[in-house]
Amino acid sequence: MSINVRRAAVFAALVLPLGAFAQETIVKIGHVAPTSGSIAHLGKDNEMSARMAIEDLNAKGLMIGGKKVTFALLAEDDGADPKQATAVAQKLVDSGVNGVVGHLNSGTSIPASRIYSDAGIAQISPAATNPKFTRQGYKTTFRVVADDVQLGGALGCNWAAPWADTPSTRSTAPPSPSSMTALPTARAWLKSLKKALSQPAARWLRASSPPTRPRISPPS
Repeated sequence: MSINVRRAAVFAALVLPLGAFAQETIVKIGHVAPTSGSIAHLGKDNEMSARMAIEDLNAKGLMIGGKKVTFALLAEDDGADPKQATAVAQKLVDSGVNGVVGHLNSGTSIPASRIYSDAGIAQISPAATNPKFTRQGYKTTFRVVADDVQLGGALGCNWAAPWADTPSTRSTAPPSPSSMTALPTARAWLKSLKKALSQPAARWLRASSPPTRPRISPPS
């Protein structure tokens, strides 16, 4: 075999794999959640769910524009800390992610959202409920759960419903404020409840030790 033929063979061996790779599109998906700290169990569950979704998509062999698409997950830990959240958000942007699933809580999702917005990268939070998250005017910010105002309003209407149907039902206990992890949700619940009952219903919520089964008369 002549030197030229050998060179051509080596060139072909190098170029053909590159050509095959060029037919494949890599879509990078970032995932951010606290995989360390007091709520690491929640973050790890979310990350595992994202990995399972990526595996399912890749198993289907999706094609876009005639090219095979392979999804790659870039997972980061924000420790539920706002400063760490912005740092990993910038890291994902620099890594060239096409979209981000996260962050887990509102305190990290909100500060990180500006970074994703500036980069034009879609961010979908699976659990952030603070209304501000999706009310900042960013076109790249999305949520898959109701916000605190919607959650509290629905809880208030749901709890007040029995009064309208059966006024004699007066022993139904409302949810304890201590069981509401988000204060905005509790406030929205109370506002909705007061409107539904058309009477003040805040005295037990303001109490340091609210009664287990408060008795609130239905509207006359």
